[in-house]
Amino acid sequence: MNADVVVTTALVRGKAAIRVAMVHPVESYWLLYGPKEQTHAQREELDAQFQNITDWLLNGLIDFNYLSEALLPSQCDGGAAPLPVGRMAYEVVLVPACKTLRSTTVERLEAFAKAGGTLLFVGEIPSLVDALPSDRVSRLAGKAQVVQHNRTDIVAALEDSRAVDVISLNTGLRPEALVSQLRQDGAARWFFLCHAEH
Repeated sequence: MNADVVVTTALVRGKAAIRVAMVHPVESYWLLYGPKEQTHAQREELDAQFQNITDWLLNGLIDFNYLSEALLPSQCDGGAAPLPVGRMAYEVVLVPACKTLRSTTVERLEAFAKAGGTLLFVGEIPSLVDALPSDRVSRLAGKAQVVQHNRTDIVAALEDSRAVDVISLNTGLRPEALVSQLRQDGAARWFFLCHAEH
């Protein structure tokens, strides 16, 4: 059998066994979209933080899905733990550094945390809800876990959410530049692991 066929089969059977969801911070980026001389540096910083956290999770072998704030109300009727979003259910929701969250997102995160779900804020806590000043998210963060925006703290906070780990026999460390996905296919599981860099 062709290797491409095997890989394709492994990546489309069943559904991904993903425990972690991350709120996509695109709306904070839009909020900062203004004259280049006034907002360019803030946009660059937000974009760099988003790229970093994405790379740290993937290379840390913590698979995750993004949550779209625009789609969340239609995909998730209300908060519960695990958080039901479409066909998925998440044990952990991560909120990366951002400026604003939608009130519909905050409602679901509040209910998720109240039901015992693990809520993790990274870096800057949003000070706006629906782009208006609000302390609602900071109050929610007071009931959640908050870590600094660095690889060590983020990966350590999500250690219990890891489905599979890979440790080098030579170094005793997790190799760099690997990505993985675990899929549940009925009673069977498919595990895909590959190098992310050439």
